[in-house]
Amino acid sequence: MQTDDSISRAIYIGRLLFRQADGQSLTDEERQAVDAWVRAEPGRERILDATLDRRAIAAALRELLERYDTQRSMSIVFDQLGLTEVIRTPEPARKASIHPLRWAAAAAVILLVGAGAWLVRDRRGHASAPPAIVFHAPDIPPGTNKAILTLAGGRQVVLDSTGNGPIAQQGSVRIVNRNGHLVYEGTTDAVFLNKVATPRGGQYQFDLPDGSRVWLNAASSITFPTAFVGGERKVTLTGEAFFDVARDQRHPFVVEANGTHISVLGTSFDVMAYSDEEALRTTLVQGAVSVSRDGRDRLLAPGEQAIVRPGSPISVDAHADVDKAIAWKTGYFMFDDTDLKTLMREVSRWYDIDIVYGVTDFSGKYGGRISRNSSLRQLTELLEGNDIYHYKIDGRKLIVLP
Repeated sequence: MQTDDSISRAIYIGRLLFRQADGQSLTDEERQAVDAWVRAEPGRERILDATLDRRAIAAALRELLERYDTQRSMSIVFDQLGLTEVIRTPEPARKASIHPLRWAAAAAVILLVGAGAWLVRDRRGHASAPPAIVFHAPDIPPGTNKAILTLAGGRQVVLDSTGNGPIAQQGSVRIVNRNGHLVYEGTTDAVFLNKVATPRGGQYQFDLPDGSRVWLNAASSITFPTAFVGGERKVTLTGEAFFDVARDQRHPFVVEANGTHISVLGTSFDVMAYSDEEALRTTLVQGAVSVSRDGRDRLLAPGEQAIVRPGSPISVDAHADVDKAIAWKTGYFMFDDTDLKTLMREVSRWYDIDIVYGVTDFSGKYGGRISRNSSLRQLTELLEGNDIYHYKIDGRKLIVLP
């Protein structure tokens, strides 16, 4: 439910955008308010640039009007922004009669009232879907910071985002929970293998014995020694992790994942190696990374992504979307022309749910950004707004409907 403050702000910002686009001057304070609004959410400039898709904008406005009329008359917002004509005018018969600058104000309403996230429907177009189906079922909260530490010998320790103090001792190495993060202290020649694993619905951040930092995504695990000895610092990954590697010229840092060998000296990069994904992807943020498989090597530069598919040579995307690759680490889902099944695999892991498909047409695509702090119901409401598919929550199952 949106507050009166958020609706009032939609009216205010929408008016300013309309005046600015119409060539009217704004005061310094008003310009600062518009600039702050644009900076507050990545993608807002993109949405405003995309307002030529008038049919989708009008449909979204109608959906907002239906959603909020039972709580507070949303028609007031549209009347004050001059958008009533946009909603009521059939497309495309009277398209030319609508002032084009009103579409910027329409986008402002969608962004400000639309739960702090944005989504763009598939531009290829789909037949209009039936009205969104509303089901009453308990909501499912998003994932949290949690993991299981498995020590040498099999003892398991539950990790979460709270607490301070020692957890365990492995030889002369002390394992400490420091402000919710796992830290290994001390050095030893007696090496023990440890594993940190996150369940579905969990993520965790911790430091390796060499000081390298790891962010572990949901349904992932990393196995590592309590002390790095020998010529390399080697860890084994399943799932997905972001690494910020401590620099050590004499001891390369090596990640083994699904038969792929990733070697670095000191750098930041993401490895996505879920077994149910069609490819392993290594995305380099800074530094240098060498990706090897089946005797073939590729060296990455910052901003590049290595793609490893079974039975195929390593390919490199020289213009990878780094923000999209590491969006999970910064607390977001980010989609770009993403098909339903790919999107739902990520949703399933984060909310610890099973996906049931009641559709056979998977041609719809999504683009946009949604906070991973959203509940499952909030997420599905945003997806519903695209009129591509509809959703029903049934216990811990999410059912996709036509």
